[in-house]
Amino acid sequence: MAGQISSLNSPRFFLWGYIKDKVYTTEIGNLEELEGRIRAAFAQITREMLETTQQNLVRRLRTCVNVNGLNFEYLL
Repeated sequence: MAGQISSLNSPRFFLWGYIKDKVYTTEIGNLEELEGRIRAAFAQITREMLETTQQNLVRRLRTCVNVNGLNFEYLL
């Protein structure tokens, strides 16, 4: 079951990784700077990025259904 969960969570990991890369480019001085960077990073997420992430999740869900919930990460 762990393989299926990680395979289904990958789109979320992509977006979180993107935000982390933008926020933590350099050392953060204080909480206000951290908040500002987080807001700026989210503002840079494009509609195309979200659509691609959504399409990727739908593909993963369909693959999971097609193999009756068995391990499917190798099919992606």
